Amino acid sequence: MKRSLIIFGFLLSLISASYLISEIDWRQVGRALREVQIGWLGVTFVVYYSGVVIRAIRWKGLFPSHHAPPVIRLFRSILVGQAFNNILPSGRVGEWLRAAHVSQSKEVSFAVAFGTILAERLLDGITLLGFFFLSMQWLPPISESFQISFSGFDVNARLLFGFIDKLAILSGCLIVGILLLVQPHFRNGIMKAWGMLPLPSAWISIARRLMEGFIEGLSSIVQPQRFWRLMTFSLLMWMLNVLAAMTLSRGFSGIEMGLIQAIALVVFQSLATMIPAAPGYWGVYEAGMILGFGLLQLHNDQEIALAYGLVMHLIFFAPTTLVGLWVAAKDSLSPKSANKALNSESSR
Repeated sequence: MKRSLIIFGFLLSLISASYLISEIDWRQVGRALREVQIGWLGVTFVVYYSGVVIRAIRWKGLFPSHHAPPVIRLFRSILVGQAFNNILPSGRVGEWLRAAHVSQSKEVSFAVAFGTILAERLLDGITLLGFFFLSMQWLPPISESFQISFSGFDVNARLLFGFIDKLAILSGCLIVGILLLVQPHFRNGIMKAWGMLPLPSAWISIARRLMEGFIEGLSSIVQPQRFWRLMTFSLLMWMLNVLAAMTLSRGFSGIEMGLIQAIALVVFQSLATMIPAAPGYWGVYEAGMILGFGLLQLHNDQEIALAYGLVMHLIFFAPTTLVGLWVAAKDSLSPKSANKALNSESSR
């Protein structure tokens, strides 16, 4: 299954790249890139990485208070995780390595660190769902005749409406599942059923430890006071991403991007990076940006949308990859570190 997803991701990136190569006027893209205002590029860089700092502060709040690593350590771990997500064709393996990097300090176990990452993703999901439904309420209604042709495929209003319906159903199932996991009897039942499967004892032990770590991270969310504090950081972090989208648009001529449009574009970007793709999401990210610009009517030229997408992609790709790999090398972290951390959990 994992290998199939990797192959599918490479094929999807290849299809996207072939479209970008054959259907886009690259001279116009180059002209748009040369005309980008450097000042707005610098502002976007500062705003975006301020959001990464806020992510580290929010992550600290998910750990047990007596075991919370310092923010600078968590910031470095985030860069490590993003770097490996950018270069490895294995989905979200960077999240495992992020947990392994945090657990190197011996302040927290790998299971607790990974559990807080799952809880963090839950906060991201809640925030993005809120952004999604907010933008759908305030944006002009999508016309039933809306259609964008992309690499021989037609994306029309019917597909978008179907996606919105499925997202609403998925959101409801996610919320119900979380509420059930908080209940000890339901959680114990899952672990009991898992233990009855004909699986190696090490796998069962690892699953139990990861479940305990997830619940420990989740316990921060289910406490009302801590939940709202964490959600405040989550909203601030994602609003900084929205602000980065808006400031970058100021550096391009002809892009008129309001707040609600920027919120919708950030949601669209996030969905594009969830799709299986080649390392770094190259091709798929740019294709998603073109579709997002068409859907939100931000600019009539696909070349401007592509130039914007390439610049934004490089802003979050290049610094995190270079610095994250440097931190990993400095702290003797490699892709095998996650397996070592898992093995050490199973022996506890």
